[in-house]
Amino acid sequence: MQAIFETAFDTVYLGMMFYKMSIKHHRRIRGYAEPTRPFWNFFDLKAYCIMAFMMGGGIWLRYSGLVPELFIAVFYTGLGCALAGAGILFRVMFFRYNSYSAAE
Repeated sequence: MQAIFETAFDTVYLGMMFYKMSIKHHRRIRGYAEPTRPFWNFFDLKAYCIMAFMMGGGIWLRYSGLVPELFIAVFYTGLGCALAGAGILFRVMFFRYNSYSAAE
């Protein structure tokens, strides 16, 4: 029961963080003058550095044995749900922006 609560907490907490980041990146992407950009411009340099640090830290933490596997499983489940929510938000913003652009 505790694992379910912790997963839900991680999902909500990380989801709020990813929501703010999604909105920030959406505004930045909309501000580009060109109609299309390469896929690596999807995030800024700071976001790529954060991703690299978090991935490296997660791999190190998993293989170091410092935390139990249950913690890793619960955290990754919450993180995955929050990332899925951010992906859905990006798609919603994409379709809304395209329908708004088509109406003009």
